[in-house]
Amino acid sequence: MSKNKRTNTILIIILGAGLLLRLILGYSYPPYPETMKDWAQRIVETGFAHFYGPEVQWPYPPLYLYILWVLGLILKVFNISDPGLRELIIELPPIICDIAGACLIWHVASKRLDDKKALIFTAAYTFNPALIHNSSMWGQTDAVFTLAVALMCVFLCEKKLPQAFICFGAGLMLKQQTLTFAPVLMVAVFEQVFPADHGDGSAVEKHRFFNRRTVPVIGWGMAVIAAMLLISLPFGLGEMLKQYLSVQSGMPYVSVGAYNFWMLVNRGWCSMDTTFIGIPCGTWGKLAIIGITLLCFILAFLYRKDEKKYPLLGASLILPVFCFATGMHERYMLSGLILLALAYIYKPSKSLLAFYICFSLLQLANTVFVYGFALQDGFSALAGIQERIEKLFSFGDFAATVCFVICLFIGGLRENKTEKRQQ
Repeated sequence: MSKNKRTNTILIIILGAGLLLRLILGYSYPPYPETMKDWAQRIVETGFAHFYGPEVQWPYPPLYLYILWVLGLILKVFNISDPGLRELIIELPPIICDIAGACLIWHVASKRLDDKKALIFTAAYTFNPALIHNSSMWGQTDAVFTLAVALMCVFLCEKKLPQAFICFGAGLMLKQQTLTFAPVLMVAVFEQVFPADHGDGSAVEKHRFFNRRTVPVIGWGMAVIAAMLLISLPFGLGEMLKQYLSVQSGMPYVSVGAYNFWMLVNRGWCSMDTTFIGIPCGTWGKLAIIGITLLCFILAFLYRKDEKKYPLLGASLILPVFCFATGMHERYMLSGLILLALAYIYKPSKSLLAFYICFSLLQLANTVFVYGFALQDGFSALAGIQERIEKLFSFGDFAATVCFVICLFIGGLRENKTEKRQQ
């Protein structure tokens, strides 16, 4: 067997085994709660125009609802009654996107690492317990929009801005949390319109190239917005926008199960009006998002010569947002894992690998314990020390996030010093 055939065979085995494991777990473990199955049934019964309503709390944007509509039709047309199979069908989108994410990891790693390392890293991502637990055992959908965000970052690294626009628009129509990564796209657009001066006179020609560079960017942006509106029309634009904004501003708790800074300072399951150092936590959360966005722009400047920085910038957004913003659920760190994996592949370093492992373990612990305490089966013996567990992992996330940000700054400053020496 040739080397390429052997590599492809091993890759297929890895991906196939990862898919089979997820299918078995998806069939065996009931999700909590059963929101997606209820939505799939509702959208088949009510149709698109009447889906959104006061009785549907914080529903997803239209694109994911189309997916649920198809799955709901499958359940209805084939009259599937087996409970495990019904749950598995509803969980297929995140399961498939998990494997698609592993394929993306292989796509990038096979070009930048040797086959052995690429296969090992692909396997490590495919069998990451945090991913498996979230999509297959809990039945959550974070893997779907996460794939759109990861594809956006890879396209930006490959200088394919139109495709990145499409992925970002798709992500917004899949889940509202995609908006967190808007600064990454903004950085790429700025660098496209105002390219860096490489000492070859390009800065002098900026204004001459300005219109030629700007018009396609605006065109693709408008096209994606038009497609988003078209997708939303069957649901009613006004109702869809109302529901979309309600999710962004209507989270009732400072931390919705996330083991982060707010859980560490005893503000987790508290109202947004609860104060911290005399200021409402909801205000602190907004200030945190503003500060983290500025952090992303600063890092973009420090790493301005690095054309593969976009996954790292994405991680610099979602990981601090999970730790310091308010209204975070326990699963919202998940998208940072694939971005850290991609950042490591583009620029291998021991620190990035360590952070990938660390945040994977923190995400796994957060979802496992929240899931276990919610169901209260098998975790009843730990109920007496639940608060200690929450504090332990909350401190772990706080410490890891602060160290991650410091390391990013140090790395950026080093790159700038190296650049100056070369000049």
